[in-house]
Amino acid sequence: MQFKPASGELIGSQLGDTPAGLSPYSLGAGKGWATAPSNVAAVVASVTVTTAATVDWSQGGIFQFLTTTSDALALTFANATVGQTILILVKQPASSTAATVTLPTGSIVAGTAAATVTLTGTNSEIDALQVTCTAPGVYLAILN
Repeated sequence: MQFKPASGELIGSQLGDTPAGLSPYSLGAGKGWATAPSNVAAVVASVTVTTAATVDWSQGGIFQFLTTTSDALALTFANATVGQTILILVKQPASSTAATVTLPTGSIVAGTAAATVTLTGTNSEIDALQVTCTAPGVYLAILN
């Protein structure tokens, strides 16, 4: 029995080794393969929040929140994968005092034992919070 090419690729053919940090993708039937950075994450649309928001880790890697006043924002995490890192951007209101962000139970903010972060007090400033899931229900956060 003889195998014939399927869409330009031999049946059972395999890609060569892909360099670390790159993922292969098809250029289309019979056109071959290329690579792209594998750490590229979707940016979730900006959301105006007051007191609570859910961060669904399966929806992207960069989340944007706009606070309206000196809010105490409580975040809930959903669908996190161990080893996954996300970036949470929180923009302060145009006028008011600094908001605080409280992460879910199981979160540790680097440099403290607390899960609450006081953001920059500058109006319209954007704070970046990098969060890594280190175990199921356990998160390490760093305020940049």
